[in-house]
Amino acid sequence: VLHIWPELSKDFWFRGVIDAGLGVARNIDNTDYTGMIERRVICGPCFLKLKLSMKWIAQGIFKITKGDIAAWAPKLPVQKAIIYFLSPNIAEEMHTGHLRSTLIGETLARVLEYSGVKVIRRFHEGDDLDFKVHAAGLAV
Repeated sequence: VLHIWPELSKDFWFRGVIDAGLGVARNIDNTDYTGMIERRVICGPCFLKLKLSMKWIAQGIFKITKGDIAAWAPKLPVQKAIIYFLSPNIAEEMHTGHLRSTLIGETLARVLEYSGVKVIRRFHEGDDLDFKVHAAGLAV
């Protein structure tokens, strides 16, 4: 709630972030997610914890195991998306942090493809500045 508070405070009667969190918690039962949420708790001034219903999770797993996984794919209003993510920096020593952008981008691309969106993947290779600096140093 804290992150969206500036927008909420313009259009709604909430007196603060706690009041806004309570409003969300109270009104979540009036949404399509009623069976999904088992418990909701306001934690401190900025956080709303939601506990998913084990029954809802079990029903979903049962659907998937019966071969009805397509029912889980959301129908999206977009037909094409470009996922633009960074390639690992080959000028530095390799570590797991280099894979973060690739993993997030590839996961997002696969989820969108599964939902019927045509995905175009684009990788940013970097500007090769490290190599230009090294080459300039060698040329001197």
